[in-house]
Amino acid sequence: MEARQLFERVRTSWPNSIILKGDASSSEEDPIWSVVHCYDSLEPKFADDDWLVIGAWSFHQALSELARLNIQSGLEAVHPADVSFEAFDANMRENLADETWAEERSRYRH
Repeated sequence: MEARQLFERVRTSWPNSIILKGDASSSEEDPIWSVVHCYDSLEPKFADDDWLVIGAWSFHQALSELARLNIQSGLEAVHPADVSFEAFDANMRENLADETWAEERSRYRH
């Protein structure tokens, strides 16, 4: 799998922006939950393709880190277009290091 192609395919599945706000009516008051809920709604559409599964998870990890930085800076939204390929790729490589992904790891091309 070509890494940049996977990155672009996963990135375009996300909305243009995600509002970072907590839900005061629940125990999920941390604004990062907005990103988590968005990922949860996208996850089923990736379920039939292992590359999309691990790519979506890796992108979610990179987006969550960006969201945390935005929250610390007082920003109220995060934009998936701002996720760098380098952050995605680092997460992909870390996730592919797990033995359950050995076959995919051998086919992942940066």
